[in-house]
Amino acid sequence: KADCSGLSAENYEIASSSVMSTFRVSKKSISLSASEIPEGKELSKVYDGNTDVPAEVLDMVKNNQSDYFTFTGVIGKDSVNLLNTFTGKFDRSSVKMDEYPGAEKITLTGLLLDNPNYTLTDTSFDIPASVTQKGITVKVNGASYVYGTKLSDMSFTVTGTGLVSGEKLSDIAEFSFVSY
Repeated sequence: KADCSGLSAENYEIASSSVMSTFRVSKKSISLSASEIPEGKELSKVYDGNTDVPAEVLDMVKNNQSDYFTFTGVIGKDSVNLLNTFTGKFDRSSVKMDEYPGAEKITLTGLLLDNPNYTLTDTSFDIPASVTQKGITVKVNGASYVYGTKLSDMSFTVTGTGLVSGEKLSDIAEFSFVSY
């Protein structure tokens, strides 16, 4: 409320010495801008077949917000942070070998602010991240070869350990013997 008592004017007579009015203060809209991610704070996960962001990666963002983004439009020295309720998804689950590291991204959603005087213009935000290769072990079993026959006639089985659940070695690679 605003109290306008004590008003005076030389050329006018004010009908009421006290005028009361109610004002509505709206939240100020602000936005997130990407920060230059410091060395050692890059976000990544090892390939696991899905787009989920591991808890430790989300925690890194939640606990070090200024390393990943800044707020644009905050007034003066107001303090504004994201509440730790947001979630995230990688834009894809697989490694893309033909692109530079960090070509993937994490999209954060459900962004809320801890300062009630502000609102975000967008409740999602993209952060550069990467999916790295998962190591597996490949073993050739029972390879047999009869001298003088073609290598293509060789029989063998290939097994792999460390594959993501539901994936088969035959889905990710072809195997053949080459003579030296």
